[in-house]
Amino acid sequence: MIFVSFHVYPPWVDPGHSPAETLLNQLFSSARRHHPHCRQVLLTDLDSPFRKLEKTVAIERYPLDVEKIMFSRLNAQIEFLKKENHADNIAFLDSDMLVNADLNEVMNGNFDLALTYRHRDEESKRRELLINGGVILVKGTGLPSALAFLEKVRDTYRLRHADKLGWWGDQYALIDVVGAENIPAGGEKNLTLDGVNLRLLPCETYNFSPGKGLPLESELKNKKIIHFKGRTKKWILPAGLQKKTALLRSWYWQLMQTLKKDFTLGRLLHGQRVLIVGSGPSASVISHIPPDVRVLTCNAGMQVLLDKGLEPRVDLWFIIRSKNDKMLTVNGCSATKKKWIDALAQQSRARAIVTNDPSYILMQGAYRGRYKHLFWDGGRDPRYLNRLIRPERVEMIRGRSSVPATSSGLRLLQYALYHGAREIYLAGIDFGRNGYAWGPNANPWKHDDIDENFIKIVSRKHYHVFCLSETSQLAAYIPVKHLS
Repeated sequence: MIFVSFHVYPPWVDPGHSPAETLLNQLFSSARRHHPHCRQVLLTDLDSPFRKLEKTVAIERYPLDVEKIMFSRLNAQIEFLKKENHADNIAFLDSDMLVNADLNEVMNGNFDLALTYRHRDEESKRRELLINGGVILVKGTGLPSALAFLEKVRDTYRLRHADKLGWWGDQYALIDVVGAENIPAGGEKNLTLDGVNLRLLPCETYNFSPGKGLPLESELKNKKIIHFKGRTKKWILPAGLQKKTALLRSWYWQLMQTLKKDFTLGRLLHGQRVLIVGSGPSASVISHIPPDVRVLTCNAGMQVLLDKGLEPRVDLWFIIRSKNDKMLTVNGCSATKKKWIDALAQQSRARAIVTNDPSYILMQGAYRGRYKHLFWDGGRDPRYLNRLIRPERVEMIRGRSSVPATSSGLRLLQYALYHGAREIYLAGIDFGRNGYAWGPNANPWKHDDIDENFIKIVSRKHYHVFCLSETSQLAAYIPVKHLS
């Protein structure tokens, strides 16, 4: 029998501080305990390093996109099946699982491919995720049929769930292909779809996830495969690594925030006309915003819209709170940037707020009821920028910038480009020169060179980015076009 798992390290993850290889070793060790002569295979991308993996595990590498992790896993599984030409049974398992029994009994059944399903009453709020993709069992004798089935799932994934290539999309595609009406109320079920013999196995036995409390040995006795999801992973980590894992909680939270943010922003921006409003003087040209245009602004850029008498509702408001709070003088009144933005919140509404300090937004009454979605972004994650400026890297365009990141306004441009906006208009993005739209700026500019270097690359690679003002610093690099 062959036990196959999957793992990749995204570029923002330090493999030395990840418990992934320990989990993989635990998985394959449990497989060998019940199947002493099994093969063990890890599917991964071309670059992820694995220095602590047991020598019994073969590593197979494929050209994969780590940002489309679930779609990449499915691709790797399909490519692996294409290479197999013998009759060994195959178990594709998530890395955070343990094999708790001999699986030969279930593999002796009459099927080509087996999947695990959740009972409807267990997932009443997420019925579209009734099938969990963490366990896929393939009979060696049914390999061609299983391959055809997974290729159909991949086609469905690509056509119907392209907005979920990072997470969960495989489970949506699986239920689309199998059909929610075919999910049994309990027990095992055989069915035939397009000539493929499927077996549906209950998660309760073949993909069991313990609850919040530490499970008793008697509770696990009849569970064939145990899935330690989320916080329950600590129960299969060595005690020392559990302490190190505590240091990873912030990383895990940031990763989940990024995935949720990308999902929402993709739906908000893809195929749309977008206006990005900064707080520079060139924002003065804004007089009217057509109703079909998505409006993105950052920090005190909301003041521009209020001063223009425009609808103080934006689709995305990007707020960066700094430890050294700046002073702003607007219309003769001076206040710290923090207090000024808090005051703007009381006069405004945003479909989504993205900030480096969501806990502050949650605690401040000024923001209560003023937004629908709240996401974290520290502003320094180079993932968007590196992808947009390839083959160059952030350090190659940083120049004199005191921080390795663009200004907030150009962070919004990264969002719009990354998520496929149809047309992008910029106003008030002036490289920190000539002050604010409402007056001088006494604060030092931190983004010298990096902003202009980024815009130069954008002008060469993207022809749907425009500036609204002929007097803007941007007009030297990108064409001027008015909103209509």
